[in-house]
Amino acid sequence: LEIAPQEPEIWANIAKAVTRRRARKQEQWAKEYWQQGKFIEAIARWTDAIELCKASGDKESVDAILLELASSLYDAKFYDEAIGAYQKILAVDPKNADCYFEIARCYQQKKDYPSAVEWAEKGLGLDPDSDWGYNILGSVYHDQKNLDLAVAQYQKAIEIVPDYADANYNLGLLHALKGDYEKAGACFRRTLEIDNAYSRARSRLGSVECILEIQGMLQATPGDNTARLRLAAALFDFADYDRAIFQLEEVVKSGKDVARAREELGRCLFWKEK
Repeated sequence: LEIAPQEPEIWANIAKAVTRRRARKQEQWAKEYWQQGKFIEAIARWTDAIELCKASGDKESVDAILLELASSLYDAKFYDEAIGAYQKILAVDPKNADCYFEIARCYQQKKDYPSAVEWAEKGLGLDPDSDWGYNILGSVYHDQKNLDLAVAQYQKAIEIVPDYADANYNLGLLHALKGDYEKAGACFRRTLEIDNAYSRARSRLGSVECILEIQGMLQATPGDNTARLRLAAALFDFADYDRAIFQLEEVVKSGKDVARAREELGRCLFWKEK
């Protein structure tokens, strides 16, 4: 007792440290349960950890655990639950722009695009220089098939951070969907300049170069069905189903390679509806 600390603040810090150790144990169990697919048990352990930290007034740890929980919920496609976790963070930290962007991503996955736009714009209102926020908003507009607005958001992200590989790649995808393959190729090349290991950009660049090459071939020999089928396949890879369908219908009209063209038409129509 004689060597015990006398200051109340020291005792408070000791109590906080003990509580944090107990919370870390709950977090460890939560991660183990999560990896085993025992989601209910994992969420219960994370909740216990949060309550322990709340009781000791450890706001920083509460936020960290909530972020970990929300991220895990998003990855597991529990989007409503993830939204709830992010909103709990906003309840005590309403200026956390990243939480608004994360909630926007959740609504995007739920295909609730108006809500996704609303939350992304709220986040950008708090952090108007967020390249990530503009990239997310562009992605939402992309999914919404609002290509011009999507292009504008990706361009804003690139204006803020010119070396933003994902935004350059996404802008290339949109140029391809709009049929501007030269611009698309330039964006994919720029992405590879930023990150030479960006495999999707390398693959897309190959597809764009293939499309440009085949378009040239078809100008010289418009009856080349093999070229049209290759072109349709490259367009399909970009989810450009309308242009792919047009090429396949041209093959069907020719009366040759009809069975293969109709098979690919079915695939295009299926994914277009989906």
